[in-house]
Amino acid sequence: MGRADKQFCAFLRMIIRDLNDIHAEEDMEKKQKLIEDLKGDLQKTLED
Repeated sequence: MGRADKQFCAFLRMIIRDLNDIHAEEDMEKKQKLIEDLKGDLQKTLED
């Protein structure tokens, strides 16, 4: 695997970790905040 492939895999691992955290969260307000944070991070990544 090249460097770009490893970076992409690391990126996917971070997203999966965040999604697992969101799934495990029982407080709906916290869950919504985590979703908004993840969406914001993904949008920033697209804009970079």
